[in-house]
Amino acid sequence: MIVRIPRISSYLGEEEDVVIPLSMDGYYVLTLNFFEDTPGGRKGRFLVLRDSYGLVEETGKPYALRGKKTVVTASGVKEAWSYLISKIRIERPLSTERVPLLYDIELSEGDTSSRGVRGFLNYVRIYGVPNLNGVSIQFKVEELV
Repeated sequence: MIVRIPRISSYLGEEEDVVIPLSMDGYYVLTLNFFEDTPGGRKGRFLVLRDSYGLVEETGKPYALRGKKTVVTASGVKEAWSYLISKIRIERPLSTERVPLLYDIELSEGDTSSRGVRGFLNYVRIYGVPNLNGVSIQFKVEELV
């Protein structure tokens, strides 16, 4: 998957999510997030983090994070979902080329009022915590100047 980050992007607010890191490229981390799109929902989506301070130390382990949000473009999303679905159960992946990016991130407690946290809890309630140890997706970031 190749993520393209424009020089200027729109700030869309703050978001809190529980994410599972899949791959790293410098300061950037590709993660899996489950989003509550409908009550009880658990839609899978990719989410990119700009981790300037090294808060995310290992892949495969869930982290509760809060950060500022923007949207970037990505290619190879469908291929990445095909690979990931062969490893764990994901009912409804979000296959769009627009991927959220969180920056200025900080660790949080996992406030359950956030849809990015509730979606993860809904997934865990049905399937348990996904085991993503050893699962890695090719991930490259291009910062457009």
